[in-house]
Amino acid sequence: MKILKILTITLITILGGCVNSPSSLYIDKPYVSDEKIEYWNSLVGTWKGEKELGGGSRTEWIIDRASDGTFRIVFRTIQNDGTVDVSTEYGQWGVSDNIYFTITDARLVGDSIQRTDRREPYYYDAYRVVEATESLFHIETIVDRESFVVKKISDGEGFIDEADTHNK
Repeated sequence: MKILKILTITLITILGGCVNSPSSLYIDKPYVSDEKIEYWNSLVGTWKGEKELGGGSRTEWIIDRASDGTFRIVFRTIQNDGTVDVSTEYGQWGVSDNIYFTITDARLVGDSIQRTDRREPYYYDAYRVVEATESLFHIETIVDRESFVVKKISDGEGFIDEADTHNK
């Protein structure tokens, strides 16, 4: 009986040490500084970028980032023969210190928006922030260091010719 009592007390002591209140297990995320909030807000708005591709082709894009962490991006690729391909994607964006990321949730296919397969890694992108100012955002892919630069534009600015897709 004495051994059973000792075992019971030992078991209660051991198991009691494993039980913690939820507040002792949860560690609060550090306070978000005004500087970080200002950084996030500086990325909200409409931005335009362009990049030369191989073979004389060029891609231009306009990204609209909302303060709720959503985005719409329109790509316009001009092939060297003059053919223009346009694609639109929708998703979520965010930034944490010097990491910028996007998750593409949907794509415009014809006249309908189709959800992406969120199990596909293709729709997740992460970038290292090289430079971020009120008017310029320079990022590069983490793995192969491909560089992208966008400049903030005003509403109404967009693609330069009649193939404008910014407001569609």
